[in-house]
Amino acid sequence: MIMKRVCANTQNWSILLVIFILTGTHNVSAQDHFAQWFNPRLGQLKLQGSYQIEHFFSRDIKGQESDIRWTQQELDILIPLKQNDVSEWALLSELNIIDIDSNAVLSDTLEKLPSHLWSMALGGAYRRRLNNDWIAGAQLTIGSTSDKPFDSAEELVVNALGTLQIPHGPRNAWLLMLQYSNNREFLQNVPIPGVAYLWQPDRTFRALLGIPFAMIHWEPATRWSVDASYMIPRTIRAKIQYEITNNVSLYSGFTWQNQRFFRADRPDDDERLFFYDKRVLAGLQWQLTEQLLLDLQAGFAFDRFIFEGQDYSDRSHNRINIQNGCFFGIQNQIRF
Repeated sequence: MIMKRVCANTQNWSILLVIFILTGTHNVSAQDHFAQWFNPRLGQLKLQGSYQIEHFFSRDIKGQESDIRWTQQELDILIPLKQNDVSEWALLSELNIIDIDSNAVLSDTLEKLPSHLWSMALGGAYRRRLNNDWIAGAQLTIGSTSDKPFDSAEELVVNALGTLQIPHGPRNAWLLMLQYSNNREFLQNVPIPGVAYLWQPDRTFRALLGIPFAMIHWEPATRWSVDASYMIPRTIRAKIQYEITNNVSLYSGFTWQNQRFFRADRPDDDERLFFYDKRVLAGLQWQLTEQLLLDLQAGFAFDRFIFEGQDYSDRSHNRINIQNGCFFGIQNQIRF
Protein backbone atom coordinates (compact mmCIF):
# COMPACT_ATOMS: atom_id res chain seq x y z
CA MET A 1 0.00 0.00 0.00
CA ILE A 2 1.20 3.50 -0.85
CA MET A 3 1.09 4.98 2.64
CA LYS A 4 2.62 1.91 4.23
CA ARG A 5 5.51 2.04 1.77
CA VAL A 6 6.03 5.74 2.37
CA CYS A 7 5.81 5.36 6.12
CA ALA A 8 7.69 2.08 6.46
CA ASN A 9 10.48 3.85 8.29
CA THR A 10 8.77 5.82 11.03
CA GLN A 11 11.65 8.17 11.72
CA ASN A 12 11.85 9.02 7.99
CA TRP A 13 8.30 10.23 7.69
CA SER A 14 8.23 12.30 10.86
CA ILE A 15 11.52 14.09 10.42
CA LEU A 16 10.99 14.83 6.74
CA LEU A 17 7.85 16.79 7.66
CA VAL A 18 9.89 19.12 9.85
CA ILE A 19 12.32 19.88 7.03
CA PHE A 20 9.45 20.13 4.57
CA ILE A 21 7.86 22.83 6.74
CA LEU A 22 11.10 24.67 7.53
CA THR A 23 12.13 24.92 3.91
CA GLY A 24 8.68 25.85 2.68
CA THR A 25 8.66 23.26 -0.03
CA HIS A 26 5.26 21.76 -0.71
CA ASN A 27 5.39 19.05 -3.36
CA VAL A 28 5.47 15.29 -2.93
CA SER A 29 8.96 14.93 -4.37
CA ALA A 30 10.54 17.33 -1.91
CA GLN A 31 9.02 15.38 0.96
CA ASP A 32 10.42 12.12 -0.41
CA HIS A 33 13.84 13.73 -0.89
CA PHE A 34 13.96 14.45 2.82
CA ALA A 35 12.48 11.06 3.69
CA GLN A 36 15.53 9.52 2.03
CA TRP A 37 17.88 11.98 3.65
CA PHE A 38 16.69 11.27 7.20
CA ASN A 39 16.60 7.51 6.90
CA PRO A 40 18.46 6.12 9.96
CA ARG A 41 20.12 3.65 7.58
CA LEU A 42 22.75 5.49 5.52
CA GLY A 43 23.78 4.55 2.00
CA GLN A 44 20.25 4.15 0.59
CA LEU A 45 19.70 7.44 -1.26
CA LYS A 46 17.97 7.07 -4.64
CA LEU A 47 18.15 9.24 -7.74
CA GLN A 48 14.77 10.90 -8.12
CA GLY A 49 13.01 13.81 -9.74
CA SER A 50 9.61 15.42 -9.79
CA TYR A 51 7.70 17.77 -12.08
CA GLN A 52 4.55 19.52 -10.88
CA ILE A 53 2.22 22.01 -12.56
CA GLU A 54 -0.64 23.95 -10.95
CA HIS A 55 -3.12 26.23 -12.73
CA PHE A 56 -5.26 28.86 -11.00
CA PHE A 57 -8.27 30.02 -12.98
CA SER A 58 -8.99 33.67 -13.77
CA ARG A 59 -10.48 35.66 -10.91
CA ASP A 60 -11.11 39.37 -10.30
CA ILE A 61 -8.79 41.63 -8.32
CA LYS A 62 -10.75 43.36 -5.60
CA GLY A 63 -10.75 47.16 -6.01
CA GLN A 64 -9.10 47.05 -9.45
CA GLU A 65 -10.51 46.72 -12.94
CA SER A 66 -8.34 43.70 -13.57
CA ASP A 67 -8.31 39.96 -13.16
CA ILE A 68 -5.53 37.47 -12.58
CA ARG A 69 -4.70 33.88 -13.45
CA TRP A 70 -1.42 32.07 -13.17
CA THR A 71 0.36 28.77 -13.73
CA GLN A 72 3.08 27.47 -11.45
CA GLN A 73 5.63 24.81 -12.43
CA GLU A 74 8.16 23.08 -10.18
CA LEU A 75 11.05 20.76 -10.88
CA ASP A 76 13.00 19.07 -8.07
CA ILE A 77 15.93 16.68 -8.40
CA LEU A 78 18.03 14.74 -5.89
CA ILE A 79 21.25 13.09 -7.12
CA PRO A 80 23.29 10.84 -4.80
CA LEU A 81 27.01 11.53 -5.31
CA LYS A 82 28.76 9.17 -2.90
CA GLN A 83 27.38 7.00 -0.14
CA ASN A 84 28.05 4.03 2.11
CA ASP A 85 26.79 2.82 5.48
CA VAL A 86 28.73 5.56 7.31
CA SER A 87 28.25 8.72 5.20
CA GLU A 88 26.25 10.22 2.32
CA TRP A 89 26.74 13.06 -0.14
CA ALA A 90 23.95 14.35 -2.43
CA LEU A 91 23.24 17.15 -4.89
CA LEU A 92 19.95 19.07 -4.56
CA SER A 93 18.34 21.29 -7.20
CA GLU A 94 15.04 23.16 -7.37
CA LEU A 95 13.30 25.25 -10.03
CA ASN A 96 9.99 27.06 -9.54
CA ILE A 97 8.39 29.25 -12.24
CA ILE A 98 5.18 31.28 -11.88
CA ASP A 99 3.66 32.73 -15.07
CA ILE A 100 1.14 35.46 -14.22
CA ASP A 101 -1.45 36.82 -16.65
CA SER A 102 -2.75 40.07 -15.15
CA ASN A 103 -2.72 43.86 -15.42
CA ALA A 104 -2.90 44.19 -11.64
CA VAL A 105 -0.80 46.86 -9.95
CA LEU A 106 0.64 47.13 -6.45
CA SER A 107 -1.85 49.26 -4.56
CA ASP A 108 0.50 51.95 -3.19
CA THR A 109 3.27 52.39 -5.77
CA LEU A 110 1.01 51.47 -8.74
CA GLU A 111 3.79 49.33 -10.20
CA LYS A 112 2.64 46.43 -12.37
CA LEU A 113 2.74 42.98 -10.83
CA PRO A 114 5.57 40.99 -12.49
CA SER A 115 4.51 38.62 -15.27
CA HIS A 116 7.09 35.98 -14.32
CA LEU A 117 8.57 34.94 -10.99
CA TRP A 118 11.45 32.51 -10.67
CA SER A 119 12.89 30.57 -7.76
CA MET A 120 15.94 28.42 -8.41
CA ALA A 121 18.48 26.85 -6.10
CA LEU A 122 21.39 24.44 -6.20
CA GLY A 123 23.12 22.89 -3.24
CA GLY A 124 24.34 19.84 -1.44
CA ALA A 125 23.78 17.75 1.63
CA TYR A 126 26.00 15.56 3.80
CA ARG A 127 25.28 13.07 6.58
CA ARG A 128 27.54 11.01 8.79
CA ARG A 129 26.94 8.39 11.44
CA LEU A 130 28.99 9.14 14.57
CA ASN A 131 30.66 6.57 16.79
CA ASN A 132 27.82 6.79 19.36
CA ASP A 133 25.25 6.01 16.61
CA TRP A 134 24.04 9.61 16.42
CA ILE A 135 23.63 11.02 12.91
CA ALA A 136 24.86 14.51 12.07
CA GLY A 137 23.82 16.28 8.88
CA ALA A 138 24.21 19.55 7.02
CA GLN A 139 22.52 21.07 3.98
CA LEU A 140 23.24 24.24 2.03
CA THR A 141 21.46 25.68 -1.02
CA ILE A 142 22.14 28.94 -2.83
CA GLY A 143 19.94 30.43 -5.51
CA SER A 144 17.82 33.36 -6.59
CA THR A 145 14.13 34.10 -6.03
CA SER A 146 12.98 37.02 -8.13
CA ASP A 147 11.28 38.31 -11.27
CA LYS A 148 14.83 38.80 -12.60
CA PRO A 149 16.87 35.98 -11.06
CA PHE A 150 20.53 36.75 -10.33
CA ASP A 151 19.98 40.38 -11.37
CA SER A 152 22.13 41.39 -8.40
CA ALA A 153 23.39 40.07 -5.09
CA GLU A 154 20.22 41.44 -3.46
CA GLU A 155 18.15 38.68 -5.06
CA LEU A 156 20.34 35.81 -3.82
CA VAL A 157 18.76 33.36 -1.37
CA VAL A 158 20.76 31.24 1.06
CA ASN A 159 19.32 28.37 3.10
CA ALA A 160 21.40 26.35 5.55
CA LEU A 161 20.42 23.58 7.94
CA GLY A 162 22.30 21.55 10.53
CA THR A 163 20.72 18.52 12.22
CA LEU A 164 21.50 15.93 14.84
CA GLN A 165 19.44 12.74 15.27
CA ILE A 166 19.74 11.11 18.70
CA PRO A 167 18.07 7.70 19.10
CA HIS A 168 16.10 7.22 22.34
CA GLY A 169 15.13 3.61 22.71
CA PRO A 170 14.11 1.33 19.84
CA ARG A 171 11.31 3.56 18.47
CA ASN A 172 11.78 7.14 19.68
CA ALA A 173 14.36 9.83 18.95
CA TRP A 174 15.40 13.41 19.62
CA LEU A 175 16.00 15.84 16.77
CA LEU A 176 18.12 18.96 17.22
CA MET A 177 18.55 21.49 14.44
CA LEU A 178 19.76 24.95 13.54
CA GLN A 179 18.31 26.62 10.44
CA TYR A 180 19.25 29.84 8.64
CA SER A 181 17.51 31.58 5.75
CA ASN A 182 17.51 35.09 4.33
CA ASN A 183 14.04 34.43 2.87
CA ARG A 184 12.11 32.90 5.75
CA GLU A 185 8.56 34.08 6.44
CA PHE A 186 9.59 35.34 9.89
CA LEU A 187 12.87 36.27 11.61
CA GLN A 188 14.63 36.70 8.29
CA ASN A 189 18.46 36.39 8.52
CA VAL A 190 18.24 35.03 12.07
CA PRO A 191 19.53 31.48 12.78
CA ILE A 192 16.72 29.55 14.48
CA PRO A 193 17.37 26.55 16.75
CA GLY A 194 14.85 23.76 16.94
CA VAL A 195 14.26 20.73 19.11
CA ALA A 196 11.69 17.97 18.82
CA TYR A 197 10.91 14.56 20.27
CA LEU A 198 9.61 11.73 18.14
CA TRP A 199 7.11 9.61 20.07
CA GLN A 200 5.62 6.50 18.47
CA PRO A 201 3.93 4.11 20.90
CA ASP A 202 2.93 1.75 18.07
CA ARG A 203 3.01 1.53 14.28
CA THR A 204 -0.36 3.32 13.85
CA PHE A 205 0.49 6.55 15.66
CA ARG A 206 3.44 8.89 15.88
CA ALA A 207 3.87 12.46 16.98
CA LEU A 208 6.77 14.84 16.56
CA LEU A 209 6.44 17.53 19.20
CA GLY A 210 8.80 20.45 19.32
CA ILE A 211 9.65 24.07 18.76
CA PRO A 212 8.89 25.70 16.34
CA PHE A 213 6.86 22.85 14.80
CA ALA A 214 4.58 19.92 15.52
CA MET A 215 3.09 17.01 13.55
CA ILE A 216 1.11 13.83 13.95
CA HIS A 217 0.50 10.71 11.83
CA TRP A 218 -2.38 8.41 12.72
CA GLU A 219 -3.80 5.30 11.09
CA PRO A 220 -7.25 4.99 12.69
CA ALA A 221 -8.30 2.01 10.58
CA THR A 222 -7.04 -0.26 7.82
CA ARG A 223 -6.24 1.76 4.66
CA TRP A 224 -6.96 5.09 6.39
CA SER A 225 -4.37 7.65 7.47
CA VAL A 226 -4.47 11.18 8.90
CA ASP A 227 -1.54 13.62 8.81
CA ALA A 228 -1.25 17.15 10.17
CA SER A 229 1.64 19.56 10.68
CA TYR A 230 2.15 23.11 11.91
CA MET A 231 5.05 25.54 11.66
CA ILE A 232 4.90 28.91 13.36
CA PRO A 233 3.52 31.32 12.55
CA ARG A 234 1.30 30.63 9.50
CA THR A 235 1.99 27.25 7.87
CA ILE A 236 -0.56 24.46 8.32
CA ARG A 237 -1.04 21.24 6.38
CA ALA A 238 -3.58 18.50 7.01
CA LYS A 239 -4.55 15.47 4.95
CA ILE A 240 -6.77 12.41 5.24
CA GLN A 241 -6.08 9.57 2.82
CA TYR A 242 -7.81 6.31 1.87
CA GLU A 243 -6.15 3.49 -0.07
CA ILE A 244 -8.60 2.08 -2.60
CA THR A 245 -6.10 -0.53 -3.80
CA ASN A 246 -2.41 -1.19 -3.27
CA ASN A 247 -1.64 1.30 -6.08
CA VAL A 248 -4.41 3.90 -5.89
CA SER A 249 -5.30 6.30 -3.08
CA LEU A 250 -7.78 9.13 -2.65
CA TYR A 251 -7.13 12.06 -0.31
CA SER A 252 -8.50 15.40 0.81
CA GLY A 253 -6.75 18.16 2.69
CA PHE A 254 -6.24 21.74 3.78
CA THR A 255 -3.18 23.99 3.49
CA TRP A 256 -2.30 27.50 4.64
CA GLN A 257 0.95 28.53 3.00
CA ASN A 258 2.95 31.36 1.47
CA GLN A 259 5.73 32.09 -1.01
CA ARG A 260 8.23 34.97 -1.07
CA PHE A 261 10.13 36.71 -3.89
CA PHE A 262 12.59 39.61 -4.18
CA ARG A 263 11.38 41.96 -6.92
CA ALA A 264 14.51 43.22 -8.71
CA ASP A 265 13.32 46.84 -9.01
CA ARG A 266 11.88 47.16 -5.52
CA PRO A 267 12.55 50.54 -3.85
CA ASP A 268 13.62 48.91 -0.56
CA ASP A 269 16.08 45.98 -0.70
CA ASP A 270 14.63 44.56 2.54
CA GLU A 271 11.15 44.17 1.06
CA ARG A 272 9.78 41.00 -0.52
CA LEU A 273 6.72 40.08 -2.57
CA PHE A 274 4.55 37.74 -0.45
CA PHE A 275 1.89 35.38 -1.83
CA TYR A 276 -0.56 33.99 0.75
CA ASP A 277 -3.44 31.56 0.29
CA LYS A 278 -5.49 28.86 1.95
CA ARG A 279 -6.71 25.80 0.09
CA VAL A 280 -9.11 22.91 0.45
CA LEU A 281 -8.37 20.14 -2.01
CA ALA A 282 -8.99 16.58 -3.07
CA GLY A 283 -6.80 14.31 -5.12
CA LEU A 284 -5.80 10.91 -6.39
CA GLN A 285 -2.41 9.21 -6.20
CA TRP A 286 -1.67 6.40 -8.63
CA GLN A 287 1.49 4.30 -8.40
CA LEU A 288 1.82 3.56 -12.13
CA THR A 289 5.00 1.53 -11.72
CA GLU A 290 7.45 0.89 -8.91
CA GLN A 291 9.38 3.98 -10.07
CA LEU A 292 6.60 6.30 -11.28
CA LEU A 293 3.92 8.05 -9.18
CA LEU A 294 1.13 10.21 -10.64
CA ASP A 295 -0.68 12.72 -8.39
CA LEU A 296 -3.82 14.57 -9.57
CA GLN A 297 -5.54 17.17 -7.44
CA ALA A 298 -8.14 19.95 -7.62
CA GLY A 299 -9.45 22.37 -5.07
CA PHE A 300 -10.63 25.78 -3.99
CA ALA A 301 -8.25 28.58 -2.95
CA PHE A 302 -9.44 31.38 -0.67
CA ASP A 303 -8.18 34.22 1.53
CA ARG A 304 -5.66 34.99 -1.22
CA PHE A 305 -3.60 38.15 -1.27
CA ILE A 306 -0.26 39.55 -2.36
CA PHE A 307 1.70 42.32 -0.68
CA GLU A 308 5.19 43.78 -0.67
CA GLY A 309 6.95 44.43 2.62
CA GLN A 310 9.56 43.19 5.03
CA ASP A 311 7.24 40.79 6.90
CA TYR A 312 3.61 39.98 7.63
CA SER A 313 3.11 43.17 9.64
CA ASP A 314 3.39 45.07 6.31
CA ARG A 315 0.50 43.17 4.72
CA SER A 316 -1.48 46.37 4.04
CA HIS A 317 1.32 47.82 1.90
CA ASN A 318 1.18 47.36 -1.90
CA ARG A 319 -1.58 44.82 -1.36
CA ILE A 320 -3.50 42.93 -4.04
CA ASN A 321 -6.62 41.04 -2.93
CA ILE A 322 -7.66 38.13 -5.15
CA GLN A 323 -11.15 36.68 -5.24
CA ASN A 324 -11.60 33.05 -4.22
CA GLY A 325 -11.29 30.53 -7.02
CA CYS A 326 -10.56 27.00 -8.22
CA PHE A 327 -7.28 25.35 -9.20
CA PHE A 328 -5.99 22.00 -10.40
CA GLY A 329 -2.60 20.35 -10.32
CA ILE A 330 -0.67 17.41 -11.77
CA GLN A 331 2.57 15.90 -10.50
CA ASN A 332 4.79 13.16 -11.86
CA GLN A 333 7.46 11.69 -9.63
CA ILE A 334 10.11 9.24 -10.77
CA ARG A 335 12.56 7.41 -8.54
CA PHE A 336 15.31 4.97 -9.50
